[in-house]
Amino acid sequence: MLTQPENKSNQCEQALANDNESVPTTVGAVIVAGGQSTRMSGQDKTFIDLSGKPLISHTILPFQKSHEITEIVLILPLHSVAKGEELVSQHKFDKVSGVYAGGDTRQESVRIGLKSLNHVIGSLYTTVQDHA
Repeated sequence: MLTQPENKSNQCEQALANDNESVPTTVGAVIVAGGQSTRMSGQDKTFIDLSGKPLISHTILPFQKSHEITEIVLILPLHSVAKGEELVSQHKFDKVSGVYAGGDTRQESVRIGLKSLNHVIGSLYTTVQDHA
């Protein structure tokens, strides 16, 4: 016996509604800012001043303010990790759970970021923001 699409849709909606009630949702953000700044003639654009704040802080802030985002990880070049940790502390970006060195490629940096998110029990959604 075939299930009518209408019934199937209702079943899916009910399952999703039940799932959302029983499982807390967490949303993690991975901000990848590990480029070589080749378009900036080698000047590190991540920490360049924009309106009195480092550029990367303008990228972090919307995620920090979002009620939906529960955790942020920041991926930087190895030589910028300490500076990134200092920035997180100074600006009180309390949703940033860690600042990590990226890989040799953007793909590798994203993988590192995804693995670095704290997996809280429940559903985990992720957004990846390329700072470039």
